[in-house]
Amino acid sequence: MAVNVFDQAARFAVQFDPAGFFRWLIPGLESSVSFQGWLDTRTLPFPGEADRVCDTVAQLAANPVSGPWWALVTEFQTDPEPDMLDRLLEYLARLRRGLRHGSNHREKFAVVAALVNLTGGRQIGTLEMTLPNLATPSLLFSATVRTLREEEAELTLNGIAAGRTSRSLLSWVSLMRGAEDRSIINDWKQIADTEPDPKVKATYATIALVFAELADRADVWRAELEGWNMRESAIVNEWKAEAKLEGKLEGKLEGKLEGKLEGKREGKLEGERDALLRVLNLKFSSPIPNDISDAVAEIDDLGEFAAWFDKAIRASTIDEVRAWIRASK
Repeated sequence: MAVNVFDQAARFAVQFDPAGFFRWLIPGLESSVSFQGWLDTRTLPFPGEADRVCDTVAQLAANPVSGPWWALVTEFQTDPEPDMLDRLLEYLARLRRGLRHGSNHREKFAVVAALVNLTGGRQIGTLEMTLPNLATPSLLFSATVRTLREEEAELTLNGIAAGRTSRSLLSWVSLMRGAEDRSIINDWKQIADTEPDPKVKATYATIALVFAELADRADVWRAELEGWNMRESAIVNEWKAEAKLEGKLEGKLEGKLEGKLEGKREGKLEGERDALLRVLNLKFSSPIPNDISDAVAEIDDLGEFAAWFDKAIRASTIDEVRAWIRASK
């Protein structure tokens, strides 16, 4: 399954209950701060990936009328990337400059970030840059980081059952610690059965299976969910189709680019070969012997031509060139 499918599953899972998800994502978030919707960031591509916006950018407010307002960036990683904090910092700067709110769209958002690692180990969420023994100048950036492998599946299920945690977190449990245990999966099923909407319940299960595959737990989860009134949802099939299409397009693009680069390289090689043969012809005023012209035709490294030209200019006879060729092989 393409990595893109896991990213899409993560974004889709947040849509069930954004407010509940963010309460889980950011422990201690004040109750006065509420989710107000998703911000359109299509004009601000994620750094390093010009064809993609950041996964989700939520609009939060302490008061829906008077604010203050925040733009919360949430990025999902299938595998932790070492430069992700740098990219998030750059993206926050773009958001700060490019997004506005208020009646005249002149007010800037306060910008914050969260990072969710679907797999992999714990990741530092802070960048701190200062000069020795000085408070200023300095730069401090901290993102909330949640690592699913470090989250306890049992504790999460207990929180859902007690109503402390949003039921939408059922989609994520298969990535958490202990989720390969059959008793955990049975508890998951009992809690999922409390969902009154059968379509929502089926989608919880579908996304949980997608994530179970990412965590190498697909077999046990499929076995335990066998017999459920569940079928793979159309949205997941759509993700897979999109991922395949993106893979084909990317492959074609890379193929064309490689072809162009290879064509340019071959053109440069031919030009250098022709120039070298002209130098040899002019220097020795006679047809170039086949063994030497064949050796020139075999040059496949642009970096070699400097030594060839140097020898062609310095050699007194064609035999010196021939001897140099033999010695260099």
